[in-house]
Amino acid sequence: MKKILKTTQPYITSYQGIANLLTILQNYPSTKHWIFNNYIQLIYYENINNNYLHNMTGAFFDLETGIPLIGHYSYCPFMHTAQMDREVMHSGWSSFLEFIKALVDLDYYIMMWLNQTYIPCSSDYLKKHGENPILIYGYDDQEKIIYTTGFYRDGKFGFETIHYLDILQAEKNLINPNEYIQTILTARYNNNLTFPFDMSEFLLFLNDYLYSKDHTNRFYYIKDKKYFYGLMYYDKLIEQVLMQKKCDIRLLHILVDHKIMMGYRLEYFKSENILASKQFHMLYKTNETLIRETTIIQNFAMKQNYTSTSGFWEDHALLIFKKKVKQLKKADRLFTKKLYDTLKNHL
Repeated sequence: MKKILKTTQPYITSYQGIANLLTILQNYPSTKHWIFNNYIQLIYYENINNNYLHNMTGAFFDLETGIPLIGHYSYCPFMHTAQMDREVMHSGWSSFLEFIKALVDLDYYIMMWLNQTYIPCSSDYLKKHGENPILIYGYDDQEKIIYTTGFYRDGKFGFETIHYLDILQAEKNLINPNEYIQTILTARYNNNLTFPFDMSEFLLFLNDYLYSKDHTNRFYYIKDKKYFYGLMYYDKLIEQVLMQKKCDIRLLHILVDHKIMMGYRLEYFKSENILASKQFHMLYKTNETLIRETTIIQNFAMKQNYTSTSGFWEDHALLIFKKKVKQLKKADRLFTKKLYDTLKNHL
């Protein structure tokens, strides 16, 4: 038997959770209105205790729901989802492979964490134990392989196959007892739905981004994280780099993806006649400049991380970084305000 569910290269690849959802949704044209109504806002958060995987980090606002262990698939109207503890899988199926085949045969994608040291296409293969999330979207009994997406070669998002024997070892030998890592999510595309673009809601999120706030109050019940929104992301990025004297490069990967996503959104606005040709070209050109400048900062940070002999940046590099990020924030504010003012006319 062999079955492979639909996937495609996602717009956003800096976070596996978002990449997983988009690699499914982008196959279906009817989802484009929902996609471009989302992925606008950025968040930066600091953990108050040690119950999370990272001390401090950034993300797209959409990644979190405000409810622990519940992923953003749950509020995507196009997905039927079910979540279970790993123990449920082991008690309900004769083997991990039978679980995969049964779910894929029912058109369910599977999101779960595996120990990367047992996965040959991973940068951590036979080097160190560590869990990363993957998406399973198919299997082939003749070749004895599982079709997956994940952060594999050089830590970059990609599509890879994993042999049955390897994936069994990767699932069997999880080390981290974190409840999040022990959770399995299954999701099936719901094609009986239409979702119109909501300009009013889009502008609310765009305004939130401009003024560093959250009109949804989504994280009201999360008391062990402190959240910062929108353009304040730049300030917290500078603060973290100056404090640690190095850069968590993931924060810049997210920022680059944020600008790239805006480019796709502008193209969508033009195709839907939301933006006139002249408006589109002006905004698109400005956004391309933002992408270029963000990528320059990203490359600068990666170079400093790689070439620093002490593991920490020199003071002059920190000053250059601070100046560049402040300039980028100013340019982003001007662009976002222009976009907001232009789109207000469509209400």
